[in-house]
Amino acid sequence: MVIFIIIILGICIYYELKNIEYDKSKYKEECGNNFLEVIIDRGKHGEYLSFNKLEKIKGNHKILINVYLPKGDGETIEIDLVYIHETGIYILESKNYSGWIFGDEKNEYWIHTLKNRQKEKFYNPLWQNNTHIKYITKLLQIDENYIKSIIVFSERCNIKTIVGDSENVKVINRYDLNKTIEELTHNSPNIFSMDKITKLYDELKPYTCVSVGIKEINIAQVQEEQITKDNYQDKYNDILEYKTEQISFKEINENKEIEPLKNKDSEAARNSLVVRKIKDKLNSCGGKATIKLFRGDPCEISYDFYKRGLSSPKVPMPDQLTWEAFDAAVEVVINNGGKALKGSARSKGARLGNEKLPRNSVEGYIAHKVHGVKQGESSFGAGFVIYAILDWASICNNELGFLTIKPEFLLELEESKKSIKS
Repeated sequence: MVIFIIIILGICIYYELKNIEYDKSKYKEECGNNFLEVIIDRGKHGEYLSFNKLEKIKGNHKILINVYLPKGDGETIEIDLVYIHETGIYILESKNYSGWIFGDEKNEYWIHTLKNRQKEKFYNPLWQNNTHIKYITKLLQIDENYIKSIIVFSERCNIKTIVGDSENVKVINRYDLNKTIEELTHNSPNIFSMDKITKLYDELKPYTCVSVGIKEINIAQVQEEQITKDNYQDKYNDILEYKTEQISFKEINENKEIEPLKNKDSEAARNSLVVRKIKDKLNSCGGKATIKLFRGDPCEISYDFYKRGLSSPKVPMPDQLTWEAFDAAVEVVINNGGKALKGSARSKGARLGNEKLPRNSVEGYIAHKVHGVKQGESSFGAGFVIYAILDWASICNNELGFLTIKPEFLLELEESKKSIKS
C-alpha cells in the first residue's frame, strides 16, 4: 500500500513539474491550450514537441501554430506550424501516426499500416502542404521559393517508401526535425530581417486563434440554421410533428424500413425505401450518373461490382458506399428529429466521439454502426458523397454542416409503412 501511494505521489509530482514547464512555454502563449488538453490530444502533443524543437534552433525566428487561412469559397485550410526564420518560411504538416508509412509524390493517397496489418489511407501530405503554400504565398505576397515544405511524422512511424525529397521538400520523423531544419538554415542565405520576420508573424497571427476557428464554425451553423428556418418553418415543422406522432422511430425499425443492414446480403436491407429510391433514380440514368457534391464539383457514381452498394472514383476505399451506409445515414437524421450534424471524419484529429466526429453525427453514426469503429478511433470519411447521393435521390437536403430529411420523403415513408401493415 505504501509503495502504491509513493508511485501515485511520484506521478503527481512529475505531472505538476511538467505542467509548470508547459505553463512557461511559448507554445502555451501561442495556442492557449491547457496542459491536460495537450497531453491527451495526440495532434496537439505532436505540435508541442515539434514547437519545442524549433525553439532551440539558432537564428532569428518566430513560430505560429494552427493557422487557418481563407480559401475564398467560404472554406479554410489549416496549417499546423509556420516557422518564420531569417532564412525563409518553413511550413510543417504534422502527422502523429504510428506504424509504417507508404507513399510518394505521385500518389493521391498514402497508406498507413499498423502492426496488426490494418491499413488506412490518408491524403498525400505533400499535396496537402502544397495547397498550404499556395494560400500562404498569396496572403503574404512573397516568392514561393522562400518557402520550404516539411512533413513531420512521429517517432513511432517507420517511413518505408522513399518519397519526394528535395531542397525545399522534406519528409522526416520528428527526431530528425532539428537536424533537418538546421541543415536547411545553414545552407540557405539570410533573406528576412527581424523586422520582416515580425511583420510576417503579425500578418499571420490573426488567423491562429483557435477561438476564431470555432467562431467561424458557429457562424456558419447559425447562418445555415436560419436559412433552414426561413425556408422550411411551416411545412418542415408540421411534417416533423406529424412524424413524431405517427411514425415513431421504433415502429420504423420494427418494419425494417430504415434499419441498417445487419448482413450485407440481407434482402430486406437491399430493398428499404432509401435503397429503392436510390436504385430507381440510378436505373433511370442507365446505371451510371454524374451528380454534384456540396460545392458543385462533379462526382460519378455507379453500382459496385456485386451491387451491394455504389462506387465512385471520389471514394477509393472499398465498402464505403454500401446500402447499409445510406440506410444508417437516414436513420440517424430521423433519430435526431429530422436534422443531424454531418461530422467530419476527414478532418485532422477526428476520432469517434470527439467534437469533429460525434457519435450522433452522420459520419460518426455510419462509422460506428456500419464499419464497427470504436470510441476514440479514426474513420475514413465518405460522407461528402453519401450526402450528395441522398440529396440527388430526393431523400435528404445536403446543407452546410447538416443533413436534413426532406418532408416529402417522410410522407412517402409513412405511406410505405401503411402499405406494409395492410
